[in-house]
Amino acid sequence: MSVIGISVGLSPSELENQSRYVEAVLAVSGTPLLLPASHLPAKRLVAALEAVDGLLLAGGGDVHPSYYREEASAELDEVNRTRDEAELAALEWMMSHRRPVLGICRGAQLMAVATGGSLIQDLPTLGHSGHKDPGGGYAARSHPIRTKPGSLVGELLDGLTEVNSHHHQAVRDPGQILVPTAWSEDGIIEALEAPRLLALQWHPEVSAGASNLHQRPFAWLVHGESKWLG
Repeated sequence: MSVIGISVGLSPSELENQSRYVEAVLAVSGTPLLLPASHLPAKRLVAALEAVDGLLLAGGGDVHPSYYREEASAELDEVNRTRDEAELAALEWMMSHRRPVLGICRGAQLMAVATGGSLIQDLPTLGHSGHKDPGGGYAARSHPIRTKPGSLVGELLDGLTEVNSHHHQAVRDPGQILVPTAWSEDGIIEALEAPRLLALQWHPEVSAGASNLHQRPFAWLVHGESKWLG
């Protein structure tokens, strides 16, 4: 049984969704291992990765814009430099050891930043107002999505054309490794991928109860690219 490290934050807002990540991994026969990245020095988190077969970079606060060479905007949400540094080091280690990584929301954004990309610091400022309801939870909004034919995310979604939405930032530049493979109607990148890397802007763990298709990204992480359809 594959052990999946789940890198999480521990602020009240970040704690809200932790059990859903655990349940999503358990649902596809994986063994979840919570890694409190916001409280672990980078070298301690990396040392823990020896025990895992795959890594899930969970949602949470914003990645500090200094990592993509920008000044912080007034709309920047909560940041945790300890978590940023730990997860950037963890991702580098997983990539060098050719182990799979699934990034969700913040995790997807961090993956882009780690590979040379950059983020949109605040979508509403640029007129993209349909991606987060300030008064709602993770499933407060949903929107259509289109996927690149032949992509991994297109196969995983298997014709599903709508996802939930709960984010005020998004990937602007995908960097040097990840390839965008899904977009919202207003052109925001919703998924990126590369060999053993999958980055999703939405929260499949929230919608797993509504459709088994949302469990497939976790099955891909646990079982590998050749077995995720099982």
